[in-house]
Amino acid sequence: MAMRSENDFHLVIPERGERVKINLCSTLTVSCHLSPGISAVDMEITWFGEMSCICAYKNREMTQGVGYEGRASLFIHDLRRGNVSLRVVDYKESDLGVYMCQVTSRNKTQQITVNVAEEVSSILKDQHFFTVNYKMGETSNNDFQLVIPERGERVKITSGSTLTVSCHLSPALSAVDMEITWFGEMSCICAYKNREMTQGVGYEGRASLFIHDLKRGNVSLRVADFTESDLGVYMCQVTSTNETQQITVNVAEEVSAIYKDQHFFTVNYKMGETSNKISIHEGEADNNNFKLVVPGTQKLEVSLGSDLIIPCHLSPAISAVDMEISWSNDTACVCLYEDRHLTEGVLFKDRVSLFTHKFREGNVSLRLKNFRLSDIGNYHCQVISKDRREKITVRVRINPGAQSMRNEDKGARPPTNIISWRNSHQSDSDEKQCGNCSRSISDNFQLVIPQTAQEAKISMGSEIIVPCHLSPKICAIAMQIKWFKETDCVCIYKNGHVIEGRSYKNRANLNTHVLERGDVSLHLNNFSVSDVGDYYCQVISRDTTNQITVGVRIKPEVQPVSQSPTFQGLSIQLMLFEIDKIWTVEETNKMDESALMSEMKVNNLQELQQMLIRAYREGCLNWS
Repeated sequence: MAMRSENDFHLVIPERGERVKINLCSTLTVSCHLSPGISAVDMEITWFGEMSCICAYKNREMTQGVGYEGRASLFIHDLRRGNVSLRVVDYKESDLGVYMCQVTSRNKTQQITVNVAEEVSSILKDQHFFTVNYKMGETSNNDFQLVIPERGERVKITSGSTLTVSCHLSPALSAVDMEITWFGEMSCICAYKNREMTQGVGYEGRASLFIHDLKRGNVSLRVADFTESDLGVYMCQVTSTNETQQITVNVAEEVSAIYKDQHFFTVNYKMGETSNKISIHEGEADNNNFKLVVPGTQKLEVSLGSDLIIPCHLSPAISAVDMEISWSNDTACVCLYEDRHLTEGVLFKDRVSLFTHKFREGNVSLRLKNFRLSDIGNYHCQVISKDRREKITVRVRINPGAQSMRNEDKGARPPTNIISWRNSHQSDSDEKQCGNCSRSISDNFQLVIPQTAQEAKISMGSEIIVPCHLSPKICAIAMQIKWFKETDCVCIYKNGHVIEGRSYKNRANLNTHVLERGDVSLHLNNFSVSDVGDYYCQVISRDTTNQITVGVRIKPEVQPVSQSPTFQGLSIQLMLFEIDKIWTVEETNKMDESALMSEMKVNNLQELQQMLIRAYREGCLNWS
């Protein structure tokens, strides 16, 4: 009996019209297997959506398409049994549509089309179903074929001109009512369907068909403003009723030996069953003319602990995939999207996300998970594209009237706030005005000691917290915080980092996670009796400096404890209270010297002086 060739396989799927129940945010699985169940480990597997590549598996490596980062996957460990099914996590309505699986082994390509349609339950409105309708890619091609110029045709083209990839139907039937899709390397260049043209991400304003010549079977692609990034593999797919034909074109570069600024491309054509060489490669959109817009005034009911979405869109709705997007509040970075990678702000770890799958629609809205009252404030969105920079400020506020109404509600509903927002664009003058406004808010604070923290029972060798809070409880992340014991620097918080004083190595710290709530308390471990004394806290915000002195004392009725190691672990009662102490100029000068030595990491004034002199000689210091 002859051994079955690795190329002799088909794609099979469940019975036509299978119905599977799925809820929003759950996982969508689109089943697809090889028949017979041979290994697909060394094959190329690509799943396409209607307008983009969802994921690609090649050379045993997996690549996810734009908008599917962290969401799309295959059953890698099951590939050896021929399972090439697609899995998409965090299912949403935007995932509905047509899916195409394409599997290539050597010179053999098979494909299948799956339609994922929505059906809302007539009983439970929040439940959704999808129905899969399957259509094999290897269709009858008796009615037409795709034809292209002779193999290896050479065409001269220069950067900035128009690239035309020729393709025609044979016989020359009308393609007006057909579906025509051109794919680049892992992305859709353009799609023609229902007599409407859609351009893919990165090809807005550049890709087109010869619409007026479709009636003569001309389905050629035209790409304006040709650049080297447009080189690569192109695939044309044409569908008519239940028939699909495709062709692959390789556009390769050849630099002129005489004129170095001139480029040629050579087109190599291969019919339908091709080695699939499609991988993601998107161009840059024409995005020099856009603005940021949000709803003029919006009201949104949101519960504590739920998600808050702060809307922001590009107008016109061009793609933001290759732009730089940053969100910040008045004191910290919320997140930064750059080079197609999202970085969360330190204080918003695991809480913030953007709608990356909607970037192509110009949606740059911010989503904050686990909403809390400290999230109320101003949010600034900045979008940069090439040499264009747009900013907008969204002010998120609680509606006081709605809040009081909620407080009167005696029901068992969870705490709910009515959030409203207003937006404003910022020109240079607007930024100055906004900066002054922000300053007046963030500079208007005092330092206080909470009533609940004015007594503490401390074990020798454990941690003591010297309490200090901002009032009102505004965010202190962007401020500078200094703690001293007498005139000796204990620690400094600056630019998001804590610097320990020379005598407090591995002992002093601030809890940076609570700075956003205005808690600037000092944490001092390995407590001993020598730590009793006066602590001076200084908080600097822009041009404003506030300070407080906190006394740490042993309660009079409790006898002082010896420093002997035999007393380690013994508890004593402490009092912590504000002291109305005036520090002399000499004392504050010593504080400044101690803080500077801590920052410069030197042990005495002589070392500090030598370092400053050396820095001056090397040109690092300059006094005018």
